[in-house]
Amino acid sequence: MKIFDKLKQVHMIGIKGTGMSALAVNLKTMAIEVTGSDYSETFFTDDFLKKQGIKVLSPFSPKNIPARTDLVVVSTAYNNKNVEWQEAEKRGLEVVTYPEMLGRITHELSSIAICGSHGKTTTTGALSYLLSKTSYQPIVNVGSIVPQLLNYRSKHPKLFVFEADEYQNKFRYFEPRIVILTNINYDHPDFFRNPYDYKLTFKNFIKKIPRDGLLIYCADDADASDVAKETHCRKISYGFSKSAQLKIVVQNILPSKMNFSVSETGNPVIKFTSKLIGNHNALNLTAVAACAKYLKLPVGKIQKSIANFVGTQRRLEVKKKTTINGQPCIIIDDFGHHPTEIREIIATIKKAYPEMILWTVFQPHTFSRTEALFDDFTKAFKQSDKTIILDIYASKRETVGKISSRDLVNEIDSPDVFYEPDIKSAAQFLKKEIKKPSVILTLGASEVWRLVELL
Repeated sequence: MKIFDKLKQVHMIGIKGTGMSALAVNLKTMAIEVTGSDYSETFFTDDFLKKQGIKVLSPFSPKNIPARTDLVVVSTAYNNKNVEWQEAEKRGLEVVTYPEMLGRITHELSSIAICGSHGKTTTTGALSYLLSKTSYQPIVNVGSIVPQLLNYRSKHPKLFVFEADEYQNKFRYFEPRIVILTNINYDHPDFFRNPYDYKLTFKNFIKKIPRDGLLIYCADDADASDVAKETHCRKISYGFSKSAQLKIVVQNILPSKMNFSVSETGNPVIKFTSKLIGNHNALNLTAVAACAKYLKLPVGKIQKSIANFVGTQRRLEVKKKTTINGQPCIIIDDFGHHPTEIREIIATIKKAYPEMILWTVFQPHTFSRTEALFDDFTKAFKQSDKTIILDIYASKRETVGKISSRDLVNEIDSPDVFYEPDIKSAAQFLKKEIKKPSVILTLGASEVWRLVELL
């Protein structure tokens, strides 16, 4: 690829980010030397980067940038006040943001963008896993760690499959030929002023699909269906609703597998078995199947890949089976941090583990999201038997706010909803309160996943 031909050394500022770490591995695969820097605090990509032989330097320092660096890639979590960014400019080095770098790849390779408020990571991971076993040999960029792709290397890519994040309108850099749109639920209120602005960024993105391209979208989602009207390319809809071209029926949801089928008028019903569970994952995997079929892959190969895919880290990930107070417990972790995701995740676990008590430990992510979606959050935990809400996780760009987790607990006003400030106190509370076989669900785009270490 032309954009990589002249690159010998790339330095990445904010390399621990899920997308940035995936890009780092892509670059290394192309025989480009990669260095990176970030904060020293623990992040779930730490082991991933270490296993890939990519050293992370900390703290940020002008000295971290090697003398022979050709290009500096910066996470959108940082701006030109970062000392390394300033050093790069002082040296006259080219500096590009993470989405700009992905955009450059979309200009050179036929690309498939997976976008939406929820389900992007699982859909991208499953599609990437499927296509990695074909002659397409895509370059992949997923917003989490995909265990089955840890050793995958793209030597002769014919496609670029990537998770397209709407935050900060990263869409403006991308030029995909195929787009999968999972859903649209208002989010990121620190950037998008209102639901209209949020939906508009999806509309503008969908308009960029060329006429000979493809849009695959969820017919169950009203906003996604509305946005789909904005493009003149071929469209394929999927979902549980009658209006969907590809109609889904879930036969059963068990702890470790799910059976579902997909039908299209005039065509045979296709049956799937998956290690992923939940209606939301049936939707994600149907989108993958639709895309793979469009790319002319055999149905049998699609079924086999979906059956073998084990998922991504921090998406209904079973972390540990243990015993607390003599009671068998299962600890499951998920990145879900939006009310819509939370409701679906809780409903899935209740179906899969109907005989066990569900303890949900949730850490809200950012003050602005908690405030903007406050009413939805108060209703999101109804199906959870017991819920613990931790203090709001403050991001680097937003350290204070007008709302607190105590406000959320007080508004819910239930004897089964508790406030604990952090994971340490939550672990102590659970060790004291668990009296029956339980599922402990850790939820949030934060460090709540570390609770498993204390149980």
